[in-house]
This record gives sequence, C-alpha cells and structure tokens, in this order.
Amino acid sequence: MENRFQNDLSKEDKLGFRKASIIIHSVDQVNDSVVIINYSNSYKQKKIPVKIILKDGLWQVDLPYTFSGNL
Repeated sequence: MENRFQNDLSKEDKLGFRKASIIIHSVDQVNDSVVIINYSNSYKQKKIPVKIILKDGLWQVDLPYTFSGNL
C-alpha cells in the first residue's frame, strides 16, 4: 500500500528511493535521553536531521520537533 507521498513521485523517483541506502553522517548525543541523527539516502543525498528521544524506556523519533524546523 503506497502512501500519499509515494503517489506524488515519478516512477524514476520511486525506483531511486527503493534502491537507495541510508547514510548516517553524524550522531550527536545532546544528553542521556536525546540524540540527533543526521542522515541522507544514496539517491537524493540531502542531509536530514532527526531527533530521537528516550521515553518510557524506548527510543522514539520525535517527528513534530524534527519537521517543525527547530533543529
């Protein structure tokens, strides 16, 4: 099942993302419960920061913070 993002992609982009690998550029530990991971993929190669938080014993991606431009 494709999502809305995938529906908007060209066939070339879909294939490029499907074949892409994840590249980790840096992992910055802010404190004991917050980590910022800067990554890209081998297809588009745009660095993207993602905030990861430790909450209730589980590491979780903080999507609202990541996509709000607060990084």
